[in-house]
Amino acid sequence: MTDHPVPPVAAKHPVRIEQLGRVRTDDYAWMKDENWRAVLHDPKALRPDIREHLDAENAYTKAMLASTEPLQAQMFEEMKGRIKQDDASVPEPDGPWDYYVRFEVGAQHPIHARRPRGRDDGEEVLLDAEAMSKGKAFFQVAAAEHSPDHRLYAYAVDEQGSEVHRIYVKDLATGETLPGPAEDGTATSPGRRIRRGCSGSGATRRAGRPRCSAGPRAAARTCWSMTSRTTASSSACTGPRPAPMS
Repeated sequence: MTDHPVPPVAAKHPVRIEQLGRVRTDDYAWMKDENWRAVLHDPKALRPDIREHLDAENAYTKAMLASTEPLQAQMFEEMKGRIKQDDASVPEPDGPWDYYVRFEVGAQHPIHARRPRGRDDGEEVLLDAEAMSKGKAFFQVAAAEHSPDHRLYAYAVDEQGSEVHRIYVKDLATGETLPGPAEDGTATSPGRRIRRGCSGSGATRRAGRPRCSAGPRAAARTCWSMTSRTTASSSACTGPRPAPMS
């Protein structure tokens, strides 16, 4: 008989919880790190006993599925073979430009680009997410949007898989990323909208109260919607306000 890996057994530490007049006991409440917000920003901050158990669970899973790895690889190649690897989005016209994203063969991340409206040539690469991902264990551009005057490009990056983002702004004329990214951005819907955290660096205030930017182009409007009555600690969001979109 083949010996199977022994699954890890989580310790039980009963915690009595009373809510709405009802009492329940949670034996595994210890698995929620009280410092979970810090863990989202830095996974190394996870409490050692929690990490030890999660590592054991992962090792057990890997050992149990080891015999299926060739089949996993085969299935992956079959699924990949049914995907158009050099796919591209339908161009989205706005003012003098068509904006779109496209993939190159073998790439895991898209290229964000634009070209003169109604034309097939003259592409300008705004963001090469594939190149930016090199050397990183995890990388995702969760949202990106151009400014109303087409001079700037804002994009939100998650480099840990925690869905906490930094929002950068790129000057499209110089190709430089402006200093001072906005911190603590969180995605409000897949791939498009970003709401910046009101408690972190880059929080905006109006009438003394924190205000988060949202809207159909919220990734960029985190910066674009600011007025003279609004201040920001992120230097990427300062400077002349872009003209309204026509």
